[in-house]
Amino acid sequence: MPDHKSNETEKVSPSASQYIQHTQRRIRMPRMPRMQIRTLLIVGISLVLLAIMVPRMYTNWKTARTAAVVAITAANAAPAYAQHVRLHGVMDGFDAAHTHNNPYEQSINADNISQIQPLWSYQLAQDNNATSSPIISNNHKVFVGSTNGRFYSFEADCDTECQPLWSYLTAGAITTTPAVAYGTVFVGSQDHSIYAFDANCVHDCQPLWHYRTTGAINASPTISGTMLYVGSDDGKLYAFNAFCISACLPVRSYRTGGSIRSTLAASDDMLYVGSDDGKLYAFDARRLGNGQPLWSYQTGGKITAAPAIANGSVYVGSDDHNLYAFAASCRQRCQPLWHYQTSAQITAAPIISDSHLYIGSMDHTLYAFAINCRQHCQPLWHYQTAGSLSTAGMSANSLLYLGANDGRLYIFATRCAATCKPLSILTPIPTLPGPRQSSAPITTTPFIAAGKLYIHTDNGTLYTYGFAG
Repeated sequence: MPDHKSNETEKVSPSASQYIQHTQRRIRMPRMPRMQIRTLLIVGISLVLLAIMVPRMYTNWKTARTAAVVAITAANAAPAYAQHVRLHGVMDGFDAAHTHNNPYEQSINADNISQIQPLWSYQLAQDNNATSSPIISNNHKVFVGSTNGRFYSFEADCDTECQPLWSYLTAGAITTTPAVAYGTVFVGSQDHSIYAFDANCVHDCQPLWHYRTTGAINASPTISGTMLYVGSDDGKLYAFNAFCISACLPVRSYRTGGSIRSTLAASDDMLYVGSDDGKLYAFDARRLGNGQPLWSYQTGGKITAAPAIANGSVYVGSDDHNLYAFAASCRQRCQPLWHYQTSAQITAAPIISDSHLYIGSMDHTLYAFAINCRQHCQPLWHYQTAGSLSTAGMSANSLLYLGANDGRLYIFATRCAATCKPLSILTPIPTLPGPRQSSAPITTTPFIAAGKLYIHTDNGTLYTYGFAG
């Protein structure tokens, strides 16, 4: 019988050749005109370029806008700053009370600190161990000393490739911070001398006068009222007439029991200074040299840190690891209101800002206290840096700038209440050549004024940060 099933299969199945031709048939897409392809390529490339350029353009616009705003703000604040310097001077710790706070700086703030960038730098000396901090006078001059013995002056308005206006070579390293008042700038040197220069001099500047003590001068000068005060390694505290312009001699002096490397603090006719004999001394400014101090307090270690005066209290750190607070109104047999022990010696001065007291310790820690605390005071918060804190910081416009021996400059918001971390960290020198291969320690106090930040690092270089226009 015929196989009908086989016949049906032959009718519905294609032949082998037909199947191959069917599977190899190409699907033809309509060709796009070349003009359309070129247009799409141009549009695509343009979009990529815009994606790259727009953020850069916005960043450049934002930077330029910030620089313009900073310039206007700095110009508006300049008269008040200049007036303060004319009337009270500027010095280590900014003022005679050593608050380490510049209340006239309004340009750099928490919103724009991330945009700050290097403007210029200058190698002051090749040596290490720089401790002279820069200051800015009312006539826009930067003054700073160096370990090679030179005292430098720069133009503060300079923004790029800045060179000294002048420099003067002393016979010893300058480890002190200058002080400016009444048209004169003062600085001490390890050649045992205190020098006075015309603050308005712009070239070939020579001292108006200098006075030689019997020891190296490692304490920075302080100006209070009409007097200039400076301590010496000979153990003496010297007082000069700050208006004297030639052949000046001390009008008063007092000898402590050790070298004076602590910078004197002054307020309301009271003088406070530490000594290597471990004592904090308190004097009536009107009777210095006419007898004994009003009181002194013996700590357990040398006092090389400068005291600070604020809110009715006197604060000072000691090599015995303690921060001490005394009543500024006390006149005899004074005992600490409170003290707090850190884990290492304290060689840095306190910083006073926004109702807080800040102190750095060689235990790598920054401590923050409430300024109105009067007894049993404990830190509100603390922050551990990667390096020891051997020198004071500076505050301005609710920001705290603190250099550490790890080569970093830590910037905090002073209104932070708890669990505080830096808003920004600057590292002027990433590495140093040679076996050391680490950032240059920051062993000086930074200075902030007119929208610029000045840092003198341990390798002898002065760095200036600001906003590029």
